[in-house]
Amino acid sequence: MKIAVQTDEDNQVIGYSTIYDKEQLQIAGWQEIEADPYFNGNNYSDWKVVKGQLVKKDSGMTPLEESQMAVTALTQQNIQLAQENNELKAAVTATTKELVTTKTEVKQTQQAITALTQLQIGQTTNK
Repeated sequence: MKIAVQTDEDNQVIGYSTIYDKEQLQIAGWQEIEADPYFNGNNYSDWKVVKGQLVKKDSGMTPLEESQMAVTALTQQNIQLAQENNELKAAVTATTKELVTTKTEVKQTQQAITALTQLQIGQTTNK
């Protein structure tokens, strides 16, 4: 749907009309553009016209561009979190292997001590 918007010297929307005629578009500051679904009478002053389309003043982007940027940022964050998760899994696996090795070494050491103790007890009783 096309609408007519009136802009100031900085292309900020200062007025709009959904009902207009071509003569109104001849008045300085008025132009016909494609309406945005998020543009309305309560927020028209939050918009400006750039390259013939409505964009939000604070971001310089259309709502669709803002959404696409947010989705891209979330996707990048999810990729980073997945990488960190894989790194954590690898670290846990390495630590677990190290603990298993250490536990085996401790068990072998305990067995050696037990054998030595039994040997020493046997030598003491044989005297």
